[in-house]
Amino acid sequence: MAGSSDTYKVGLHNVGSYQVSGRPWLKDVTLTGVESRLFEFPNVTEFINICNDHNSSNHNLEIVFCEPKRAINFGGNAEYLETSFSAIDKLTVSAWIKIEGTIANQRLIEISGGNGVRIQTGSTADLRLRVGSTTATTGVTVSAGEWINVTAVINGTSNKLYLNGIFLVENAADAGTGFNGLSIGGLAAGYDGIYDELVLFSSDLNDSEVSELYNAGAA
Repeated sequence: MAGSSDTYKVGLHNVGSYQVSGRPWLKDVTLTGVESRLFEFPNVTEFINICNDHNSSNHNLEIVFCEPKRAINFGGNAEYLETSFSAIDKLTVSAWIKIEGTIANQRLIEISGGNGVRIQTGSTADLRLRVGSTTATTGVTVSAGEWINVTAVINGTSNKLYLNGIFLVENAADAGTGFNGLSIGGLAAGYDGIYDELVLFSSDLNDSEVSELYNAGAA
């Protein structure tokens, strides 16, 4: 695929932009064959309206939102990453995940310390929040090849799981205290997936904060 990039410094709200009034415009661009072109507007601070003022019926506009390209891909057997941190008693962990292969009985995120917490799928590929030996089932299944945002808020006995910013289930089992580690990816053969924008907070975010985190699309 051939590709190129054009940067346009335009926008009514841009500091230092030469565009101070009127409407920014982009000249016609013709692509032949299998080509792509990236148009960047790095100084636009609010929004962009894209329209076609030409009367010709031959002008088509296709907007493509690319998937993350700097994500971590666990493509082999038993691939995972883990880290440790100073012990905390409350936390929120969130990540964008795309499961590519096996979607049933998959460990997605595991929190060590305390009584142990795990975000996982069950035998029917439904999302679950496990606290200690108690599992809360959401009944919401996930599919391979789809990006999802999962967030867990852990604070003792009001532990919550969210999917794409929406509350799914609460697990009232005692999560304990002293959380000190985090692992992502599968801990056994057959688990694989792509992880992006993993964030960890040393506090229990509320519903609106979780929604804000999801709507931001990134950390």
